[in-house]
Amino acid sequence: MRLRKCLALAAAVLTACGSGGATPAPASHRPSPSLTVTASASAASPSPTPGLPEAGTVAATVAVGKGPDGLIAAAGSVWVAHFEGSTVSRIDPATGRVTATIRTGAGPVRMAYGFGSTWVSNYHDNTVSRIDPGTNRVTAVLHAGLEPDGIAVGAGSVWVANALDGTVVRIDPAAMRVQAVIHRVGQDPSEVTFALGSVWVSSPDEGKVTRIDPQTGKVTGAVGVDGGPLATAASGGSLWAALYFQGAVARIDPVHLRVTDTIPVSAGANGLIHAHGALWLTADEPGSLWKLDPRSGTPLATTTLGHQAKLAAFANGSLWVALSESNRVARISPAEG
Repeated sequence: MRLRKCLALAAAVLTACGSGGATPAPASHRPSPSLTVTASASAASPSPTPGLPEAGTVAATVAVGKGPDGLIAAAGSVWVAHFEGSTVSRIDPATGRVTATIRTGAGPVRMAYGFGSTWVSNYHDNTVSRIDPGTNRVTAVLHAGLEPDGIAVGAGSVWVANALDGTVVRIDPAAMRVQAVIHRVGQDPSEVTFALGSVWVSSPDEGKVTRIDPQTGKVTGAVGVDGGPLATAASGGSLWAALYFQGAVARIDPVHLRVTDTIPVSAGANGLIHAHGALWLTADEPGSLWKLDPRSGTPLATTTLGHQAKLAAFANGSLWVALSESNRVARISPAEG
C-alpha cells in the first residue's frame, strides 16, 4: 500500500505501510465552518525535547479546508492544498486572511510555483492543475499519470512523481503537455525536489532517493536511505531527507550518492525546508516543528504544536505549518537566534 494512502486512513497505523517506529495516521475531521484567523494568538507549547529552546511562538492559526497537507510560499501568498477537500486556499501572509479558495481536482496534495503559475498535483484524479495567481482560476488541467504526488519546478520544466505508475513525468509548461516519462525512479515515488542542479525523487516504501539529470532526463544514480525518506532539501552543500519511519534526518552526499550521517529528531518526520538560516522539519509526533543546524543537522530548537504537522513554508518573516488534524495552518514567529 502506498504511503500517501496510508497517511490518509483514519484511525490506521503506520504498520500498514512499513515496519519500525509505528505512529498513528491522521484521523479524518470535518472541515472548519469558516476561513478566518483565530481571534487571539496562542503561545507555543513547551519543547518536546528537554533542554532545547523554543523554535518559535504561534502568532495565529488560520482555518482552512479539510485535510491541509501541501504548503508553499509563492507569488506573495501562502498556498495550502486540502487533500480531503479538493481545494486550495490562498492566504495573505501579512494579514493571515484567506483571500481565495480555488477548486482543483480530487485530492490536491503537493504544489510548486514557476512560469507565473501555481502547480497542483491531484492525487485522486490523476491530474495536474495550473492556477493563475492573477485571477485565482485554474487555467489548465493535464493528465500526469496515476496518483501524481510530489511536484517541483526547474530546468524549464515541471516534474511530477506518479506513485502508482512508479514514474516521473516531465511537463513542458509552454505547450502544457508531457514531454518525457522517466522510469527507474523507485517504488511508489512520493516527493520531488529540484536542488543542487538535479531532480531528486524520494521513494519511502523502497528506501531510496533517485537522482535525475534535468538536462537529459536520465536517471544518473540512486542512494539507499533507510527509514522512509520523504521530503528533501538542500543545505550546506548536502541533500537532506526527512525519514518518516525512523524519525530522523539523513545527510546525503549529492555527488557520491551516499548517506554520510543520520540524526535522530522526532517520530513521523515528514517535511523539510531550508529557510531563515536553518533547516526546518515538521513531524507528526507529537506534532512539532524543529529548527536544525543547516550544516550538521543538529537539533537547535523545537516547538510542540499539538496537532500533526505537515510541511512548512516561510513568508513575510514567519513560518507557516499545515496542521492536518485541526484543518488549520499555524503562523509561527521564529525565535531570535
